[in-house]
Amino acid sequence: MTATTAPTLDLGELQTAPSAPDPSGSQLFAPEPGRFSPIGRAEARAIATLEELHGRAAFTPAQQLLAETARSLAQNIDAGNRKGRAIGNEAMQLAAIVEQLMGDGVDVEGEGELPDELAAIVAAMATPPRQPGA
Repeated sequence: MTATTAPTLDLGELQTAPSAPDPSGSQLFAPEPGRFSPIGRAEARAIATLEELHGRAAFTPAQQLLAETARSLAQNIDAGNRKGRAIGNEAMQLAAIVEQLMGDGVDVEGEGELPDELAAIVAAMATPPRQPGA
């Protein structure tokens, strides 16, 4: 019996496919190659809000991390809405992150009105989830 050796692979020969463009068209977030789910309403509004805030002043690395976390929370909210699950915790965390990124732009002593960016996210989260097959 002769011993066979396993074939070796030269990693220098590997080529990677170019990243697919992010379907959100975001300039703030990296593309998500291999993404299977469409962008939901909460995620789309979160991206728009975060892009607007980022346009006012470039995010620090810590703010970028908060923005990525906010997008993940919005994705979880959309998934929860599709499945009819409670999304209250994610909604509160998302609102807190957006408020933190807005910094001094939040009027805490006003008449209780939310800034337009935050109001859009809250409105998206207040929409009842769609029932499957409806």
